[in-house]
Amino acid sequence: MSEGIPAHHRIFFLMKKVVGFNLLIHLVFLVSFAEGKPAPLTLPAQTPLLARHFLDLNNVIMASLPDGTLVYNVFEVALQAMEGSESAGFRTIKREKGLIPRIATPQPVLDDPYQFAAFKWLEDKAESIGDDGLIWYYRFDNVYNDILTQAPWASAFGQAYVVKAFLYALLQTGEEKYADLATRAAVPFFMDVEDGGFQTKLIDGALFFEEIPTIPATHILNGHMISTITLLEAGKQLGSTEIYDLGKQGVETLIHHLAKYDLGYWSRYDLNPKKGELIFRFVPDPHLQESPVLIDSVSLSTVVGGKRIDLDVGALDDTRGAWRISGTEWTHIESVNKKTVRGIQSGPAKHCGPIKGGSIQNSYVIMQLPVLEFEALSDISDFLFHINYFDQSPGFLNIEIQDVSHGGFMGFRTLSQGTIYTSGSKSWKSAYIPVKSSDLAWYVGSEYQVYHIKLLKKLYLLTGRAVFEHYAERWQRYLDMHSEVNVEDSLSVRTDCGESKVKKSQIQKY
Repeated sequence: MSEGIPAHHRIFFLMKKVVGFNLLIHLVFLVSFAEGKPAPLTLPAQTPLLARHFLDLNNVIMASLPDGTLVYNVFEVALQAMEGSESAGFRTIKREKGLIPRIATPQPVLDDPYQFAAFKWLEDKAESIGDDGLIWYYRFDNVYNDILTQAPWASAFGQAYVVKAFLYALLQTGEEKYADLATRAAVPFFMDVEDGGFQTKLIDGALFFEEIPTIPATHILNGHMISTITLLEAGKQLGSTEIYDLGKQGVETLIHHLAKYDLGYWSRYDLNPKKGELIFRFVPDPHLQESPVLIDSVSLSTVVGGKRIDLDVGALDDTRGAWRISGTEWTHIESVNKKTVRGIQSGPAKHCGPIKGGSIQNSYVIMQLPVLEFEALSDISDFLFHINYFDQSPGFLNIEIQDVSHGGFMGFRTLSQGTIYTSGSKSWKSAYIPVKSSDLAWYVGSEYQVYHIKLLKKLYLLTGRAVFEHYAERWQRYLDMHSEVNVEDSLSVRTDCGESKVKKSQIQKY
């Protein structure tokens, strides 16, 4: 960790300090230790994206946190400045539901009193930074996934919408003060995160605008894209070559690094990997009468450095701790050649569909990364999943990992090189399966998939660069093929289950 960086600009991993009788935990994961193995990593309560909204005494929108505290969200106030009483944030005041749309639809005329109230708030709450710059801070702690950011903090995402609001006011009124405000609001985009701004560098030196100011940076995709779009628009409208050229640097970053965010079936939110409670699933050939393999041990290791997590399957504690097995399809412990092992039953042969709280195939291996801190999240090396097993009968075993696109049920995808073919040789074997950092991505809802596509289309319109059109079309195909219908309702091989709940027309690859 860099010295001298404010605490609220850091990511804390498993850092504990005992002072007298007090245990002070500055961390994202909450960890306790059991005998032998640590307990599972657990996440703190998340800061909700969807909250009820209210108006303050000056008619400026406020969001409600879970404890009832009312706070200002810079992004939503900027939307109010552009959209007035039609602002999407007002929908929750009216008890409407849904993610706040991230693409503003400004009013054709700046004449709504709610707009003037928001612009006054933006002018009053601006704080100085750098060389005559202005910045707007969030005054509440924020948690997303395993990232804790303590107040006060600023965001390239929220700041981009502030710039947009001032550009809108300039267009509507022609008042020079709005050109000055927009120009000064662009200053933090030229500044490093360490200096209170929004810039970081990827491993190749490419410039990235950070939605959440952390070290190491998490590189949130939508925050960088909306910042890039805004800088291009601001540079053009303000006649500033300097601002426009900064936006062009953001474009080049995307052209060279968008592939990192493409999972082959969905888009990725950021480059920060999940580190604990990684759910793998072992899926045997559903038509076999016996398990094709007997599992002796599983490990997850770094390719470089030799750090590893070992799980002894068949040990008395193999269902406890941060790395463990779970699920009804694991067989009882047995001994083969003086090694304790477990087999795997076929879930589709046992169940008519997913069981409550699980799936149709409940043979899980829950693991934790062997390293929890990274210097740079944009260049994480692959990990290696190592399985020692007894080849018991001809067939196959798929090694899957939980996917990131399903929120209503547990969806899984087979890892690349994740199929083990067995011959029934009655011998001990090992399998080595790569686990990429992209396999460790966090859940991304369909609303963000839609937003990513909209931003890509906007970038194509602004730049004419074909790569943005390509990814917009590709990610739209992922979205079109995506289904929140659980296809595992149709995977049973039992003949006494009756008609599947899932129609054939609903069964899609994704």
